[in-house]
Amino acid sequence: MLERVVTLPLELQDKVRTLAREKHMKILFSKPDSTIQNDSIMDTDECGVVEEHECDEDLFLKAASETVMHQCISEFIDVTGNEAVQQHVCMVCAREMWSREVEQYAVDNILNKQCLLPADFHPAHKSTFSMLLETAIMQKICGRLYGDVCHDCSCALNDNKAPTLSLSNGM
Repeated sequence: MLERVVTLPLELQDKVRTLAREKHMKILFSKPDSTIQNDSIMDTDECGVVEEHECDEDLFLKAASETVMHQCISEFIDVTGNEAVQQHVCMVCAREMWSREVEQYAVDNILNKQCLLPADFHPAHKSTFSMLLETAIMQKICGRLYGDVCHDCSCALNDNKAPTLSLSNGM
């Protein structure tokens, strides 16, 4: 788009800049928490942090700097890279979850273990510390068993409730 605007005659470029600036000001001043001071716009976000936006006409329709582009690419890779989209299995409910949706726990540190006791015993059940957990995904680190627990199961156990989808709940 920038390449296209630059090829326009100067008077049309000025017109595009003016219209874009007016639209930008209209958007900014439609917010109740924006104020203008000197040649910059002060904008307050949801957290109360004041951000300053320069109203420099020379920067309008200019390409982003190399550092901004590299920062954006880096952030994109962080949220879409292999580590971010890696699947984990909750040892309480055996659901597949994204890595950001689980936390690693030592099996012997799980709160309210009584909530993970099976309601009905079955010969195929393999209990771990008398809890019915998915053992295939556990790892032994320094002599202790570790596994991932999803946020839903963790919250339920913190509230001293059996997780709705837990293996011990007949799911």
